[in-house]
Amino acid sequence: MADQPSSLSPDELDVTIELGRAQMDSKEATKLQPGVVVPLDKLAADPVDVLANGRLVARGEVVVIDDKFCVRVVELVAAGAQRKQPSAERGKP
Repeated sequence: MADQPSSLSPDELDVTIELGRAQMDSKEATKLQPGVVVPLDKLAADPVDVLANGRLVARGEVVVIDDKFCVRVVELVAAGAQRKQPSAERGKP
């Protein structure tokens, strides 16, 4: 059996697909309501980031299959190029 990367548990992974980020102050955040559009820092054609346990592991494109959003992986990120996503930074561009 191949060795598992030390940062990943063989039992459970927290996988996050990040479409983009937006930064706003608390005053703007309190004005959020249904129907408000929040612009993100990525273009629609840009690849999305695939994170496993907070580490960037791949990039991909969003596709729809049987009315469900999916991600087609188009690039694997080398272990040395991974960046950790501290929870304090999530949500900041």
